[in-house]
Amino acid sequence: MRSSNKKYLKQGIVLVFFSVITLVMFGSLISISGCATSGTISSQNASTASQDKDLGNHNILGRVFIASRSLFNQTYYEFDDGNESITLKSIPHVDAVVAESLVSDRLTLFRSIFEPKRVDYPGAYTQTIICPEEYKPKYDEINLTAQSASTENSGAYLKYFVGYANSNKVAGACSADLIAYHYAYGFMYCPGAQSLVEIEYYAVLPLNTTQSFMKNLDCTMLKE
Repeated sequence: MRSSNKKYLKQGIVLVFFSVITLVMFGSLISISGCATSGTISSQNASTASQDKDLGNHNILGRVFIASRSLFNQTYYEFDDGNESITLKSIPHVDAVVAESLVSDRLTLFRSIFEPKRVDYPGAYTQTIICPEEYKPKYDEINLTAQSASTENSGAYLKYFVGYANSNKVAGACSADLIAYHYAYGFMYCPGAQSLVEIEYYAVLPLNTTQSFMKNLDCTMLKE
């Protein structure tokens, strides 16, 4: 009986994290686009958006990305070599105030996903789902102004979380047997171009190039 309860609890943990992350990511696509551009983008993924306008290949940090522009003027950069999977979504015409609000809201929501959650199991007992501290994503931020030779990018920044994801590339793998990827999620804002870049990065275990990739990002790399 105890073994069965543990099994259902573990399945419940995965289901809750998967459901919340999915809702959060879909919400991000809608809310960011609604504030930063005219009109509202549906919850399309990068692959769907890639069908709109092919922009060819772009070399970013030694990797060849496939670039495309959606109908909503957002530019997607995608890379996948089997070891790393990276999506950069550049959203234009976002002023500093809007960017700061969006980034703060999104990262606060992302952090809240890993707070303890109470889940009721009918006929059994009440459990609290807790992600152990060692598996919680870690927050970091970088002032990119110092890395830019141009004064137009004064106030540029990178804010992100690094953690673990499961085999479906869903953040929230909170036990060793569920972890398949190192993961990073965050935003880079470039005042000079008034662009906000949403970043998703995955590296298969045991490869751990997450921090080195994130720390090498800057506002000059996406100039077309």
